[in-house]
Amino acid sequence: MDIQKYEAFIKTAELGSIKKASEELGYTQAGLSYIIKTLEEELDISLFFRDYGKIYLTGGGKELLPLAHAICNDQRRLKTRLSELKNLQSGNITIAVFTSIAVYWLPYLMKGFLEKHPGIRFDVKCYEEPAVLDEMLDNGDVDFGFTVLPDADASFEKVFLKKDPMMIVLAENHPLAGLPYFPSSSMSEEPYISVGDHSEMDALFYYNNVKPNTYLMLDNDFAVMSMVSQGFGFSVFPALMLKSPTFPLAVKEPEISFSREIGIVLRSLESASDAARAFITFTKDWISENF
Repeated sequence: MDIQKYEAFIKTAELGSIKKASEELGYTQAGLSYIIKTLEEELDISLFFRDYGKIYLTGGGKELLPLAHAICNDQRRLKTRLSELKNLQSGNITIAVFTSIAVYWLPYLMKGFLEKHPGIRFDVKCYEEPAVLDEMLDNGDVDFGFTVLPDADASFEKVFLKKDPMMIVLAENHPLAGLPYFPSSSMSEEPYISVGDHSEMDALFYYNNVKPNTYLMLDNDFAVMSMVSQGFGFSVFPALMLKSPTFPLAVKEPEISFSREIGIVLRSLESASDAARAFITFTKDWISENF
């Protein structure tokens, strides 16, 4: 909004002089008089009258002066707020995450980002099923979400972050724990403890051209790790979850490797808030530095 006319109106009323107001605002007297006249024509009301060389507010001018002040103040607050947002002095970021990201990445990402932008506030929503993330993005409930690509809706924009290798976990005293890698043939022979229904685990067996000998299926990552550590069989976990395992485990690469791709998905990077875009950039830089 162009508020120069309102500022001219306010300053002229304050000083009671076109000459003094024009000097303070940096206009010629003729220029300021034209601005006042234009505002009066726009509002279809007289704001000032002259008497013996002096200038006074009309009744209508007195009524409108507080509103002119309010317009200018609101405009200044708007500009200040925009500046704060663009400089990331404040703002909100709502993120959707699945478990391993919530545990192994997000705390460090948020801590590092907040050291640079302490005024930003985070809202974190956890999910497990890709359809839940799609729904949150469709409804505008989150700014973006971390996901395993390409699970998300094809219409969303995707930002690749990192490949995360799938690894075999065994009890530390397992007979195969001393091998340099876990043989493909053993994937179909050794008892397999499955973590629910995860397509990325299935992909590892597909690439090794084997069908797993499923012994147990549990819905909890830590329950599976506990079972494996006690020698009930082997399992498959992404490397991200094995940086600091809760239970004693031997971690082996499979004979034929496979990696899932971790990324960020959002409706549009171009239309995302400045804070959201800054956090995505920070995340990419952090991953480059730490992995």
